[in-house]
Parts: sequence; C-alpha cells; structure tokens
Amino acid sequence: MAFAIAWRPLAAAVFWQNAGREAANCFRHRMGPALNFGPGGFVCRHMEHRELALVRLKRRADFLRVARTGQRYATPGLVLQVAQRQGDTGDGSEASLGIGFTASKKVGNAVARNRAKRRLRAAVDAVMPRHAAANRDYVLIGRQATLHRPFADLQRDLLKALGRTKSLADGQPRASP
Repeated sequence: MAFAIAWRPLAAAVFWQNAGREAANCFRHRMGPALNFGPGGFVCRHMEHRELALVRLKRRADFLRVARTGQRYATPGLVLQVAQRQGDTGDGSEASLGIGFTASKKVGNAVARNRAKRRLRAAVDAVMPRHAAANRDYVLIGRQATLHRPFADLQRDLLKALGRTKSLADGQPRASP
C-alpha cells in the first residue's frame, strides 16, 4: 500500500506536465515567440515594415522619459506623446520607432483597457510605418472614446496627432488644424 501512495503523486505530476504541454500545443492562436531582438531592442515580428522597425517600449522608465521630455497632443480618441529615442546617434543608420501603449483605469476595467490597447495597436500597424518619423519614441494613451470611436476616426486622430507633434515622416503632408 505504501508503494501505491508514493506512486499516485508522481503519476499525477507527470500527467499534469504532459497535459499542460498538450493544452499549449492545441491553443488556437499558436502564440510562438513573437519578439526578435533588433538594433533598438525587442522588435515585434508582425510590426516590421520595410527598413523601419517598430520597437515596443516595455519599461516604466521609458514611459516616464517620454512623458517628461517629449511633446504631447490629445485628440478625442487618443493621447500621443513623442520624444527623441534615447541613445540616438542621429546618423539614421538604425531606423526604428519605439512604441508604447497604455490605458488608465479611467478607461474601464481590465477588459476595456485591453480592448483600447488592442485598437491602438491596430491603428499603429495601419498608420505609423508609412507616416511616422523614425528614431523617436511614441506613447499612445487610450481614452474612454477609444473603445467606441470608429476605426477610421481613430486612424485620423493618430495621423492628426503625428502632424501636430511634427512627427510625420519627411515628404508627408501636415495635418490641417
């Protein structure tokens, strides 16, 4: 009987180890490693566009630096903060954008905040690679209107904020006042 008692916890541990792997293999989205290490930090594979790499800002210090030293413009759908990339040499050899997303508890509960950040990420994927100036850090802050604003208006808000902060790529028309 002592053998059976010692065997059961071992069998259960082996079962749950394998069950966890099987559950991960059956996961619908197949979320493999999505990050590559690039010249400016971790680069999201799905956010690369031509030579311009979109680098995610993850550390609190980066968010605070952009808020403290950068420009800021608020639109009905979002707030954009822009600052020069830290450690930028200015030679243009490494064309990258630092992108950070945040939403405060004013937006709503965790589900609402995550939905606002997803909508902001989608707008960035559509607008920033073609229109944003390189070698800058951008922080997008979600607002309550981000949740319900039509996506075309959200993209227009982002483009307008880029123009007002003088962050449009060279040769791009400036947003009208």
